[in-house]
Amino acid sequence: MNKNLIIVLYFGLAAVAVIGLIIVTIVSPTQIDKTVGWVVQLLGLASTAAVTIYLLGKQANTLEEVKTQTNGNLSALREENASLRNQLLAVVAQAPPKDTPEPAKVD
Repeated sequence: MNKNLIIVLYFGLAAVAVIGLIIVTIVSPTQIDKTVGWVVQLLGLASTAAVTIYLLGKQANTLEEVKTQTNGNLSALREENASLRNQLLAVVAQAPPKDTPEPAKVD
């Protein structure tokens, strides 16, 4: 979702909430406390949802970018790693055993 669209929708929701609070204040001033609490909670939920949706969209774009950069698979990299690992094991197997001194006894 576009960041500008989210901001416009959020401010639109806030404007409707303020208009609703004005109407509630005129019609039933005793209910204003409950209404203000409800509006604050609604705006909090709306902002949380907007941020979550926006960040999920950014994450999807990032994943798509990674996928296009790797052509969707890493098989060539894995094959190269396996080959290098096999070469390393072959070199280690050919190395002479390491002379290790006897560990000192501690009394």
